[in-house]
Amino acid sequence: MKKNQYKPAGKRATIFLLKKILTTLPELLQDIAPDGFENSIYHQILYGNLEKDYIKYRTLRITQYKWSAFWSRKPAYTAKLSFADFKKTYKAAKPNLPAEILSLTAKVMVPIFSKYHVIYDEKGLDHGLVFQNYFNEYFLKAANRLSIFNNYRFKEEDLFDRYIYDKNIDLAPFYCFVFRKFKELQLRFYYERSWPEFDSFIECLEQTILERQKTESIEEYNPEEALLKEMSIDQQTQELQYQRNLQSAAECMVPCEMVRAYVSVHGEYPDGYL
Repeated sequence: MKKNQYKPAGKRATIFLLKKILTTLPELLQDIAPDGFENSIYHQILYGNLEKDYIKYRTLRITQYKWSAFWSRKPAYTAKLSFADFKKTYKAAKPNLPAEILSLTAKVMVPIFSKYHVIYDEKGLDHGLVFQNYFNEYFLKAANRLSIFNNYRFKEEDLFDRYIYDKNIDLAPFYCFVFRKFKELQLRFYYERSWPEFDSFIECLEQTILERQKTESIEEYNPEEALLKEMSIDQQTQELQYQRNLQSAAECMVPCEMVRAYVSVHGEYPDGYL
């Protein structure tokens, strides 16, 4: 089974589907944060302190640089702020519950919808979207056509992965939420294993950066120099191939968080996984 064997559902149909999923998001919020989101582990991870936020800024900056280098080969470079300069203009982020909960939901829905997986209905129409920019557009349109958070108007920056800096965050409730909605809506999910995950490539380089930050001072570490050493086209291709093989081997031994959530909801592995 391949994605091109199905007819794309189309923009309007997929936005309508996303609306159906997001409309019950407040119920998920109650499940994951019965004592209030501000008292949940997700909120505590997002709002750190000056030192942690500086590392987040550095990590996000280099991640954006890598993405632009990968897609356009004309990296979008921004001058680095020193810790001292960052401190001068630093303002702790204010809690924004709608944006936080949407960011977490988008974090799990992006790999479900915007890879080569297939999400098909009883008519054989596929709602999956290969390119993430399409998913972002549809997701925002769906969120802004609902009144789930007192008419808060979501913006594209609300979809940024605010939780990229914590790899151990528990996303199982969010994955289960999406797959439960799939089940209610009688949607079938086909897991495509052959897509070479660029996410693994990004995570690998991010981990390298973070490991170096443990042994080098914040000011001494130079992400641009590290990037130039790591990001030649040949190295990039080799790294992608390596990560693809590594991920395939890992999936054979330990199901990823997405697959574990699917099994939790359906009691079996998704089609295509085994």
